[in-house]
Amino acid sequence: MFQTLLFIKSWAMILFFAFLFSCNSSRTNAPNSNIMAPPSDSMKEDMIKNNRQEMRAESSEIDAFAAKKNWNMKTTGTGLRYEIYQHGDGNISPKKGDFATVAYTLFLIDGNMISQVTAASPEIFQLGKTPVPHGLEEGVSYMKAGDKAHLLLPKHLGYGLVGDDKKIPYNSILIYDVELLSVK
Repeated sequence: MFQTLLFIKSWAMILFFAFLFSCNSSRTNAPNSNIMAPPSDSMKEDMIKNNRQEMRAESSEIDAFAAKKNWNMKTTGTGLRYEIYQHGDGNISPKKGDFATVAYTLFLIDGNMISQVTAASPEIFQLGKTPVPHGLEEGVSYMKAGDKAHLLLPKHLGYGLVGDDKKIPYNSILIYDVELLSVK
């Protein structure tokens, strides 16, 4: 009986190792299916063309929104639209490294309010250091203390492809009604 068990145990181990080595060797000889080939030139051209079409459509949507609101927007090289609709008494615009104290209401382009930061409990961020949407930082840099402005942020200047995992969906155009309270 003991010899039979030893014989079965030996064959089981031989079969186990044979199976193990056969699986391992097939893995090393198989091409790696997880690696993607680089896109072809025609694929790159198609992606560029589609991206440009998407950007034109987004730009048209933003411009139509501003026109509907009768906002006289300026457009920056990044695609940010802004309008300073009330000038304050400040004479300093924040620059990289300065601390900006702001109050704002944030909306999606469909009109849904996302958040509100009041003057009683403002947000303070350091330009170039604090992680805020690039469009908010850029827009605030055109303002002076006391100014109030409308900022229209294209997707790439807001939360982009991923949103914020809370209230802001992916690929969202953002609207800030922002007041620059102080610059330090």
